Amino acid sequence: MSATTSTGKALTTKTTFSRETAVSIEIQADASIVWSLLTNAADFARWNSTVVSIEGDIALGQTIRLISTLDPKASN
Repeated sequence: MSATTSTGKALTTKTTFSRETAVSIEIQADASIVWSLLTNAADFARWNSTVVSIEGDIALGQTIRLISTLDPKASN
């Protein structure tokens, strides 16, 4: 099940054994700039209000540990 919103706010869909959160917004910027921002884990909490912290490098084949305000006791 997919849930999106174009308002820039997170929308969460919960089922018995899963949770999916999505946000959708049009970005008027060069793709390389957007990619640089999305892969800079250290800055996530500055621009994404649902992120408490991210540990690790956002890169192909890597694993990160993300803690979110949506469920601060869980990490993904």
